[in-house]
Amino acid sequence: MASSTIKVQGLDQLLKNLEQLPRELVSKNGGLVRTALFKATKRIREQARQRAPHDTGVLAKNIIAVRDKNPRANGASERYIITVRKKRWSKQAKERATRRANGKIDYRRSNDAYYWRWVEFGTATQQAQPFLRPAFESEKEAAVLDFKDSLASGIKRVVAKMRK
Repeated sequence: MASSTIKVQGLDQLLKNLEQLPRELVSKNGGLVRTALFKATKRIREQARQRAPHDTGVLAKNIIAVRDKNPRANGASERYIITVRKKRWSKQAKERATRRANGKIDYRRSNDAYYWRWVEFGTATQQAQPFLRPAFESEKEAAVLDFKDSLASGIKRVVAKMRK
């Protein structure tokens, strides 16, 4: 699976500096950096939803931004992943799912976008219709600017609050 990354230099130093600031600026869960990063990923997520095929609408609805629970394992301080939601099928859910005459689950009515990889990367018989990669490529610069603006406004807001 293809992976694209934008490396922003100086974030480690920024986080060290933020950790020295009062608790209003930094929290255990990422603080302002986490909020700013999520705002930046929303732009890319929305662009991917617009680019996704809308045959049934299931694929577009299932494009999500997920916070990595352990970003330090990948050498990051905060990390969001834009992906397609995976539906987990419990035994009870399988029993309740719509079934065909032969007893197999009809995944087309399940709101499960299990087929997204085939759409994004194509198959031997189907041409690729990428929607995640082009969304990232078209919005990456704007997302970095959103991150910067959100972080700056968050710092200003907290500093103004501390002055009161």
